Amino acid sequence: KKWEHCTISVCSDELVADHRHVLALPIALRMQRVTTPLNIKFISSSVHRSHQPVTMMRSVAAVIRRPAALGRNHPATSAVKLFSNESSSSSYNAESTARTLKLLERRKISTLDIGIFKRKKKPITMVTAYDYPSAVHVDLAGFDILLVGDSMGMVELGMETTLSVTLDEMIHHTKAVKRGATRPLVITDMPFGTCEGTPYEALKSAQLLVKEGGADCVKIEGGKERAETIKTIVDGGIAVMAHIGLRPQHISVLGGFRAQGRTAAQARSIIEDALAVQKAGAFAVLIECVPSPVAQHVTELLKIPTIGIGAGLP
Repeated sequence: KKWEHCTISVCSDELVADHRHVLALPIALRMQRVTTPLNIKFISSSVHRSHQPVTMMRSVAAVIRRPAALGRNHPATSAVKLFSNESSSSSYNAESTARTLKLLERRKISTLDIGIFKRKKKPITMVTAYDYPSAVHVDLAGFDILLVGDSMGMVELGMETTLSVTLDEMIHHTKAVKRGATRPLVITDMPFGTCEGTPYEALKSAQLLVKEGGADCVKIEGGKERAETIKTIVDGGIAVMAHIGLRPQHISVLGGFRAQGRTAAQARSIIEDALAVQKAGAFAVLIECVPSPVAQHVTELLKIPTIGIGAGLP
């Protein structure tokens, strides 16, 4: 129950026999709120010379950290001590230790970082998560952006569409995700009904997602017709990712989940949407179910990053 003087001994042969241990230990530590320095001791008791312990140690290092709130006398990151019963083992050399401890210094991703990735042509990784365990995995995997999508209604709650998802449900799931993800930029969907009124009403909903849910930013479905709303929210101090192309919240008008931008008129409309949301202040654009040539043209045209969902983006 007290971790201050705890040493975890892990046999490398067990890791070879069952790779589930590699995944289970870091998740278990995070689930138990382990935030104090730990001694991780790997024991090689037979002829097996596995590098799996080092791999696992990197994952463990990523989740063992001290909260900054503990005060000045407690550094933000803890000193993880490595031990081996074979001092000459190359698996535990200084280089490996340095790489491990470097993971403890991972910095929180910001919207500024996402823009820098775009300018440096660095691929941006984004994935959805709806609960605490999933968020922990996303955090450990090193994704740049974590989306708390209103698709949660269909994936987690068994709804037929996303239209029934409420603002309170989005706040609830965002809270859970934020507890598990410390590094990724966390973006939460504005659910159906929050952006269809006045821009000021949308701003109040966005503020609740940030203040109560802990979201870093919000995502809004819509193009030029949502430009004023996006500008109002950005002017209110909250970053916005726009969502164009196939928009699940517009399924009643679209008549189903259909690919968009397959005609010249649709492609032109998508390009106009992209330019409008960029001008309104969106920091990035999500493009869903759009043909590759259209998505590629939008990506090259915009100064802000684009994220593709089935949109043929590289």
